[in-house]
Amino acid sequence: MPGTSTESIGIVTRMWQLAKLFGEDRRRVLHDSDVDSATLDLLSMLRRSSPPYSLTTREPARLTSAGHALVEQTVDRVLERELELVSGLSEEQRAQLASLLKVLLGEVQNRCGDHGVSHVGDVGTAL
Repeated sequence: MPGTSTESIGIVTRMWQLAKLFGEDRRRVLHDSDVDSATLDLLSMLRRSSPPYSLTTREPARLTSAGHALVEQTVDRVLERELELVSGLSEEQRAQLASLLKVLLGEVQNRCGDHGVSHVGDVGTAL
């Protein structure tokens, strides 16, 4: 299309493709652990309720030892797999990409009026 900039295609299309691949791979890892993403979100939230993290009194605050073990094991599997997937980049490249993506995410959130993504894997969410 003459006059239409295609400059964003090289970034956005690859990000969509990566998001699809990462999402499908995470679903496989969770499936292999007999956990779905909603269960992992819930277990992670409950995990954060124990020291040194805390939730308000209105939020669920108890996690059994089996639930604790499940969330720890599942998160370990997910993070190990995701590191494996990005290991084609050097540590320096991964840090640079993470920094650039943080800047881009902040800019896109501002432009879209969205001020936060709430899900497991958000760097601000400690497990």
